[in-house]
Amino acid sequence: MAGLGLTVEDDMGYTVPASFGLVGMYSKIELNDAIWLNYNPMYTTQLGGDDRLDDAFGLTHEAAISYQITPTKNIRAFWNWGETLEGTDFRIEMNIQF
Repeated sequence: MAGLGLTVEDDMGYTVPASFGLVGMYSKIELNDAIWLNYNPMYTTQLGGDDRLDDAFGLTHEAAISYQITPTKNIRAFWNWGETLEGTDFRIEMNIQF
């Protein structure tokens, strides 16, 4: 995956303080019909704009384990981290398709 984007802020009206480029990969490993793993590394770099946003860019990682409860419901646990484990984010979500 590759893309370009803009950082948008809404402090006192909308501003676009930076632009960025992104290169990444999505992967999926099926353990069985109901359980799968994902690993998704992404690299972003600032193309222009406000230098105070430099820390928001770089190498990031996402790992997930998912369980299919029914054909329309699943539960997923995500772990996100950057170039270090400081600032690690963990979340659990349940998805229902209608």
